[in-house]
Order: sequence, then C-alpha cells, then structure tokens
Amino acid sequence: MRVLRCTRRALDYLGAAAGDQSEPGDVDGVLKEWYVNLLRIERRNCLLFAEARTLYVFLVPGVVKRDVEKLPALFAERLRMNHLRDGIPNDIVDRVAEVESFHLAKTRDRRVLGSMTELAHLYRYHIEAEGGLARVDVQELNRRMNRAPISMLGMDYSIDALREQLVD
Repeated sequence: MRVLRCTRRALDYLGAAAGDQSEPGDVDGVLKEWYVNLLRIERRNCLLFAEARTLYVFLVPGVVKRDVEKLPALFAERLRMNHLRDGIPNDIVDRVAEVESFHLAKTRDRRVLGSMTELAHLYRYHIEAEGGLARVDVQELNRRMNRAPISMLGMDYSIDALREQLVD
C-alpha cells in the first residue's frame, strides 16, 4: 500500500476518496510515501506528486473528478510513463509502478512541502515560458524537473536519489 500525504487543497479536491485520513505510521518500501498538491494552472486542476525521500516529481495536468475514482491506476500509469522516460529499466518500472491501493493522510514534513512549493513555481514558470499547457511536453518537463538541484538533497538531483533508492 502507498501513502499519499496530501495538502489540504488536495484532500478537499479528492473528497470522497480521502475517507480515513488517520496516520498510517512508518512506511516501508521503495517509493511508498508520496506527497500530493493540487495546483491550478490555466484554470485546470493539476496534481503534483513528489516522493518523500527522493523528491522525484511528476505533474499530472487536467485532472477531473472522474479521475479521482481511478486514482491508483492513474498514478501508476503516470509513474510508469515518467520512469520509462527517465531510462529506468522495464523490470524495475513494472515492480515499482504496480497499481496499489492508497492510504490518504495529511502532510507531515515541512521540508518536502517547501521543496514542492519551489517545484510548483518552476513548473508554472516553464509552462508559461513554453506557451502554456497545450504546447508543453509534460513528460519532458517532468524529466527536466527531476534534474534540477534540490537543496533538501544537498543540491543533488531527484533522479539520482531515485536511482540510489531503486538499487538498494
């Protein structure tokens, strides 16, 4: 099971899917704890996912309410697409991007939230600079975001931190 630690805005948007928001305790396993924020870009709802340890991020633009019902499958599909784009081997992608149920919880690490806020600003900047959501290749933008230095990681890249997690 994965834990999605959602901001208040994301929890409100996910609504019925949020259900029980009790604290799940310690989360074991590779890429099992994710933070989620709801962004509004060009009047469209976008979900920004960030893995808690590596800060590996990806943006899912144009999320509508019916997507909430199939959130585990949507998450797994987008994670798989981004991992493949980042050159992660197929066998690892299949293992990590399985469709799993989620436990939704409140956020608890301010450092992750601060990094996500900075990444949200970068996403907005790049989307505007490239002519808007309709013109941007979101997967390519996700790839670039995971190659930006992150202060929480000691100015390392998220993609490198992810690869270390997957090797362990």
